[in-house]
Amino acid sequence: MALSGINILRQDGGLGRPLQSNDGISGLLFYSDTALDANVNTGNLKLTSDLDIEAVLGITGDTVAGGAVIAYHVSEYFRQSQSTLYVNVVGSGNTDFSEIISMKDFANGEIRQVGVYDTDEFDDSALTAIQELAEQAEAEYEPLQVVYSAPLVSGETVEDLVDLKANNAYRVSYTIGEDVTEGSEAARLRTSGATLVGDLGTVMGSVSKASVSDNIGWVSKFNLVGAEFQDPGFIDGTTASSKAKSLLNTLDGYAYIFLRKFVGSNGTYHSYSYTTTVETSDFQTIENNRTYDKAFRGIYASLLPQVNSPLFVDDAGKLEAGTVAYFKTLAGSALKIMEDSKELSGYLVDIDPDQNVLATSKIEVTAKIQPVGVAKTIEVKLGFTLQV
Repeated sequence: MALSGINILRQDGGLGRPLQSNDGISGLLFYSDTALDANVNTGNLKLTSDLDIEAVLGITGDTVAGGAVIAYHVSEYFRQSQSTLYVNVVGSGNTDFSEIISMKDFANGEIRQVGVYDTDEFDDSALTAIQELAEQAEAEYEPLQVVYSAPLVSGETVEDLVDLKANNAYRVSYTIGEDVTEGSEAARLRTSGATLVGDLGTVMGSVSKASVSDNIGWVSKFNLVGAEFQDPGFIDGTTASSKAKSLLNTLDGYAYIFLRKFVGSNGTYHSYSYTTTVETSDFQTIENNRTYDKAFRGIYASLLPQVNSPLFVDDAGKLEAGTVAYFKTLAGSALKIMEDSKELSGYLVDIDPDQNVLATSKIEVTAKIQPVGVAKTIEVKLGFTLQV
């Protein structure tokens, strides 16, 4: 027998430290045409670096015009992010976008955001179709955000674009930026006859790199200039510098994502992170949707083990205080980690103890999250004074 005393045993896991984040895991879905090489049809593939462009995809920048476009966007993604990328090149042309769901399923729900490259001319019905699929993904407990890229209608320029907000596609964004720097890879692809170049890979890399609460237009974090992107422009081949500021303000108000510069900076930046929904929506930005999605997944994972578990009530038939506290702690555990990581400003979890769980076999939990704000405009009042 051992002498009497106190034994202290080290325990791990009480701090609830987050596991390695999957927030950056993304997908790129390419719909091909003859310009993108209709013979390419990869199926769903998993890439971990730009070295996989040739090793896994089996294409190089010199394979075909379309192969170069695919390689460009994959390379741009990995220039911004180190997170896993799933890729699918569909050689049969545009479909109903159902490959978004098949890609999600192939990745076992790991994908948090998908970029869709479409060689068909832009039609806002595509935003509605993609929104429906994104809602399906959420109903399957695997929510995701989608960024869409498609060429303008033949003969149209960015001056002809119309307001996107009426589409109410809060899980979909439309990007119309393109690197038009002379001698850049994007410029080379444009002159080689690609139907669309765009900046989808760059946008998706930025979203993947960002914390869920980050706006991809954050100047200090998302400077896109590297070997390229010195001269930002649009998918109609025109430069941003050739556009009146009034037009850029209009496109911003219409909820497009494009490229821009700031006076006094040599950098190139995303304009903002709009989704194609009304400006009064809580889900008008990519970051609000990603924050919601992370909270959604976290609460689901925390509460799933309690499905069909016992619910103890007191003599009056109310939920016992211990039961209420237990479920509040479970539901709030993922939100607490997000708050500690500065992905939330705050949160509240509430459970009404008076609900009749004996009759319904259901416990209702209310969770509210307070997002992180974005300094879209910084207003400074500057003037002279007689003394300070």
